[in-house]
Amino acid sequence: MWTNSLPYFLTDILAAIFAIAAIVGIAAAHQLRERFRQLQHPRRLYRIMGELQLLTALFLSLPEMRVWGIVLAGFLLFWGIVALLNHRQWSCAVAGMLMMTALAPASLASTERPADAMSVVASR
Repeated sequence: MWTNSLPYFLTDILAAIFAIAAIVGIAAAHQLRERFRQLQHPRRLYRIMGELQLLTALFLSLPEMRVWGIVLAGFLLFWGIVALLNHRQWSCAVAGMLMMTALAPASLASTERPADAMSVVASR
């Protein structure tokens, strides 16, 4: 029975991760700005990334928009992984790769959650 809920669980976890990353990106901690500067990214890219991550978290949490959230998450993760690998940050790219592999089962989450066995029994 838990296999039915795995895609929903992964979708919720991914939405939470993107929401936390968005808060960090929008708040623009000094370390984050310095890291983006070291990687030679354009100024204020961290803000744009934070806003896109917030949009991704929102889309992943709304069942009707989940497909768009998965597409946007895939784009952001791919871009981030390529940027990290370009700068030879192999170990940092592993987290993004794991998140990208979680997108595949998360894409199986339909727009409606399956009914729990207990709620079906209780409704009878």
